[in-house]
Amino acid sequence: MGSSPQVESSITLTKKIGRTRWLYILPVLTSLWAVGSIEKTNVGIISAYKPFLSDMGLSNAPGKIGLLTTLFLVTYGIGMVVWGFVIDRWGPRKTAITAVSIWIVATLLAGASTDPVTLYISRLLLGLGEGALWPICTKMTSNWFRRDEESRATSIWVNGMNVGIAFGGIIITSIIGSIGWHSVFFILAAVALIPLGLIISLVRDHPADSAFIDEPERIFIDQGKALGTPKSTGGLRNYRLWLLLVANVATGMGFWGVNSWVPKYLVDVRHLSMSGMGIFTLVAWLLCAVVLMIFGAWADKVNRRAPFAVCGYIVYAVVLWGCTAVSSTLLAMLLLAVAIWTLQTTTLMVFSLVHGVSKQSNVGSQTGVMSGLSNIVAAFAPFIMGVIIGANSDYTGAFVFLSAAGVIGAIMVAILIPQRF
Repeated sequence: MGSSPQVESSITLTKKIGRTRWLYILPVLTSLWAVGSIEKTNVGIISAYKPFLSDMGLSNAPGKIGLLTTLFLVTYGIGMVVWGFVIDRWGPRKTAITAVSIWIVATLLAGASTDPVTLYISRLLLGLGEGALWPICTKMTSNWFRRDEESRATSIWVNGMNVGIAFGGIIITSIIGSIGWHSVFFILAAVALIPLGLIISLVRDHPADSAFIDEPERIFIDQGKALGTPKSTGGLRNYRLWLLLVANVATGMGFWGVNSWVPKYLVDVRHLSMSGMGIFTLVAWLLCAVVLMIFGAWADKVNRRAPFAVCGYIVYAVVLWGCTAVSSTLLAMLLLAVAIWTLQTTTLMVFSLVHGVSKQSNVGSQTGVMSGLSNIVAAFAPFIMGVIIGANSDYTGAFVFLSAAGVIGAIMVAILIPQRF
């Protein structure tokens, strides 16, 4: 027999609300992103290591180097779409266990590679496995958090991505320097067992399924589901979802373009050492985590996300172009850092907006479609940048290409501002 609203309200007001969702669910989602981000972006760092390029026959072949990321992104995008529908049937826990197992196998295959073809195959397989991450985390956030907590929760697990990339630069360059590039992949495969174990032991699909949550917290979560902008019932016919899809193309192009080519840009054009590039990566992405926490809390407080996304796209476009126009390496690094922070702000806001335009029952599939199709298009950005850069290392046109995409992203999300999103 269900509790009346009066009884539920009384329970919520008179008993301290537990924090299971913050202490059990979010750390697991964050660890998934931390490990997954190192796995998916390590090729950008390793590609700046000349012995790797020589071993793989990729020296002086920027188009083929860009293809390492592009191939990953094709199956990453396809995987998002497929997993998005699977997750609404299987649930996020079973989906996560399957997906992480796939990416462990892919990482082991990369470590065993002795030729570009095997490495390309490993990247295709890794993309398929990691394509489940966005639908898993968005679905878990929708299931476990109130509407007025979703941006903060999302900012925390997105920060797993930022922390992974930050420490990934130092970790990968250290491993390469001591025991070689093959070992990077074997060690990362072993580390991926950590989030896999946490998923099996701690995560359940819904608060009602968990032994760690009490009744007052469950009721508190349920009461918060109806807060904020009413959720759309248009499914894939919902035009707002397609606006976010186009915007996320700009975000995806920026994320993969920056992570694929900025390390090499800093080494080749700005003449940083491998260790200096690693330190920049660490500092820039760690500070990004702080920025996202601030903007996530602010967005939840005012219950608006679209204005933050539009500002993020505009600032990102301007400073990314600016970094190629300045002569000072220090100023260029500062502008690149700001570009990373504002770009990741758009990631946070776009995926928070998906909650606002979706029903809870289909948020997994809608996230999969939006993020999947946008990443398939964004997949070609590293390859296109490689072609633009060419053998002469002309990065200006490549960065302007990303800036133009950012302006289009701003226009798409700006349409949602008058609708109070």
